[in-house]
Amino acid sequence: MFIASMLGKSFDSLGFAALSYREEYRDWLSGEGESPDWAIELNDCSLQFLLTQERKVKTVFVLEKCKIEELLSASINCTLSQLQQKLGPPSREGSEIEIPILGKQGAWVSYEKPTHVLHVQFEPGGEKIKMVTLMSPDYAP
Repeated sequence: MFIASMLGKSFDSLGFAALSYREEYRDWLSGEGESPDWAIELNDCSLQFLLTQERKVKTVFVLEKCKIEELLSASINCTLSQLQQKLGPPSREGSEIEIPILGKQGAWVSYEKPTHVLHVQFEPGGEKIKMVTLMSPDYAP
């Protein structure tokens, strides 16, 4: 799982060409008592990163279909129950909910591993994966 190996490393050491991404200092994302983050998105929109102030990778959002399928060894069109059959019972899970400003949000499952937390968000209805997030256990909610 190459993407998981990026967690905890300096983003600048990962070898991305400077022109292949956009970055933004997001002090508005920080909660009370938290340090501001760096947010980086690859120009091809396949990955987004949240970094610590020291520019170490703490979260990777996997947005591109082929990267999601490679990471999970499953089709992006697999259902929630099919993913659970493949990966086993999740460590945590949440039901589909309605959020006033964001609208209907699909169910999610989370798998906690010693080196990372794998979070899979589904489209409403649970028939398609929307996004996969990998987090350092130190920064997982």
